[in-house]
Amino acid sequence: MVPRLSICVPTNHGRAVVLAAALDSILTQLPDCPAAVEIVVSDNASADASAEIVASRARWHPGLLAYHRNERDLGFAANLRAAVEHARGDFCWLLGSDDAIAPGGLGRVLSALGAEPTVTGMSFARENRDAALERPAFHDPPSLVPGVLAQERRYGALRPALEDLGLYLSYLSAHVTRRHELLEVLRGAPRNVVHPGHFLHLYAFTRLLAQRPDWRWLPERIVLNRTANDTLVQALDGQVAAYQAATERDRARAWAQALGADSEERGLMRRASRAHFASPRAILGYKLGPSHTWREDVLLLRAFARSFAAVPAFWSASLPALLVPHRLAKLLRRGSVDARPRGISR
Repeated sequence: MVPRLSICVPTNHGRAVVLAAALDSILTQLPDCPAAVEIVVSDNASADASAEIVASRARWHPGLLAYHRNERDLGFAANLRAAVEHARGDFCWLLGSDDAIAPGGLGRVLSALGAEPTVTGMSFARENRDAALERPAFHDPPSLVPGVLAQERRYGALRPALEDLGLYLSYLSAHVTRRHELLEVLRGAPRNVVHPGHFLHLYAFTRLLAQRPDWRWLPERIVLNRTANDTLVQALDGQVAAYQAATERDRARAWAQALGADSEERGLMRRASRAHFASPRAILGYKLGPSHTWREDVLLLRAFARSFAAVPAFWSASLPALLVPHRLAKLLRRGSVDARPRGISR
């Protein structure tokens, strides 16, 4: 029997503990819908206890969990695609191995898929939690999740869907799409999106939406987002400026390839990205980071100028903030701006 939904969990070394929490958040909800779901874990050559974690759960749920381990680290993009390759369901839910499904969330998604079986995909709200998933963290700002999304919505055109959900599609765990269509898009993804591949999922979700804009939004907080646990942030030793430069570059590539480099929709996303990630408040927040230096000042200036030069608001709002030296920013705004990275992608 083909499952209705494949929950695909790409994981990597160092995530055994959080992977256990992700799997348990699914398994505790299965008595309500056991035959409709499969779980596929694609392990990117981890050398921790991930295999044992999956095996211990599989013994209690035979035939439900599929575990595949790459012999070497293939990178995030290739491992994400591998997870979908091994799945069988009609729909695919890409769930970050450090996130979790909120109680009742699995049943809500399956109910929505049953009511709207022809949709290309659906997205749903998240609740940001601390690194232990125990306490609520920050609320997403309106620039990421507009206020209109407090109500359930159905989209049949690309532009309004992008206006509401475009930035939010960069978050991996809050979207379900038709698996076969997703796999076709992943297999045909351009090389400059696949490598380094931090936002292959953004390209795929946006491309699916552009190809057939039949999409649904659920306002319930169905996924729990574990903050302060981003792999790229860790690889960059917590350097906020380097993180923002790398992610802005990759978001720009994903949108250009998914929507067309000269399209009005790509321009829409470029303006939205500037308003969220390169607002004066955000820029000053980055500069208040404890390890920020003049080199990061230059890095941010170059990265944002390259990406947003065609956006008028960049010159009037963002550039003046970028030209403020970080030492002056700390003197003027010390303690008044949160310096954490905004809108962590995965």
